[in-house]
Amino acid sequence: MEQLEQIKLLVETTAKKKKAQREKPMRSTVGLPPTPPKDVAALAEAADLDISSLMRDIDRRKR
Repeated sequence: MEQLEQIKLLVETTAKKKKAQREKPMRSTVGLPPTPPKDVAALAEAADLDISSLMRDIDRRKR
């Protein structure tokens, strides 16, 4: 019974850690260095944006 209790506690703590990791906010892209235009898709994916939102954001920053 003690072993089962230890396994239960281990599973619960692992589940809490994974849940907390999923709920952690994404890293801000403001501090990222400028990237070449060919990496726009990778930058959009890293920032969790769709391409059109990223292009609007780039256009705003150019002004």
